[in-house]
Amino acid sequence: MEKVFSLNVNQLGAKMLEEYATKFNALPKKDKKIREEEIRSLIKSGDELDASKILDIVSPQGNFDVFISHYHENEKLALSVAAILKGKGYKPFVDSQYWLHFDAVAENLNNYHFHKDTKGSEVYDHSKTKMVQKHCDVMLISALSNVMAKCKYLIFINPPENIIGIETYSKTDSASPKTYSPWIYWELIFAEILLKENKNSLRECKMFDAEDLPSIKYPLSVKNMIKLSVSDITTNKWAEKELKSDSNVL
Repeated sequence: MEKVFSLNVNQLGAKMLEEYATKFNALPKKDKKIREEEIRSLIKSGDELDASKILDIVSPQGNFDVFISHYHENEKLALSVAAILKGKGYKPFVDSQYWLHFDAVAENLNNYHFHKDTKGSEVYDHSKTKMVQKHCDVMLISALSNVMAKCKYLIFINPPENIIGIETYSKTDSASPKTYSPWIYWELIFAEILLKENKNSLRECKMFDAEDLPSIKYPLSVKNMIKLSVSDITTNKWAEKELKSDSNVL
């Protein structure tokens, strides 16, 4: 990975990007129903599963050169940026297009873990569902790592300020910006590793399941990111910028 960028966009800028993106073809989405049927058939095929076969079904295919890191609430904006970049000749990757495939893996595996409680109601076996989630997280990390290692650029889209529960990096005066998303934390940490050491694999990564836990925040690795504006994206000059550049936010 050669460069990492930080894109700050306010409501007006987001609207401008979405309108500009209509000039280009949207990113094609994977057929979720077909993937789910393939996943279901594979899981029912035997007692022992080959993770590589699951990854063959759900992993991103092809080559990408721009990894777009974003919060779930910014998915529409991320897809707009991706459409613009694709129209300019780049091969962007938006990870949220693939999340549902890994969710389908977890759902189908968890269907094997029902049991009856003392009242006769069917419930999940908690210890087994946790293990399923660990497997799915590792598979997703593997898929994303492979994509990121091949990408030349990463663009991190800062969260909008109206997201409740997220300390936003859009407050550029913050000396130590934070995130409550373990996935954003991991993506930016891994990008920093790729940027500094130019390595193609992640040796060790420990993920945390934050559901039903107190909020856990992580430091955001954004110090060495090149700041982008909406005009940088629409004029296709973003890749030329260097770290010393200082763009205004729109």
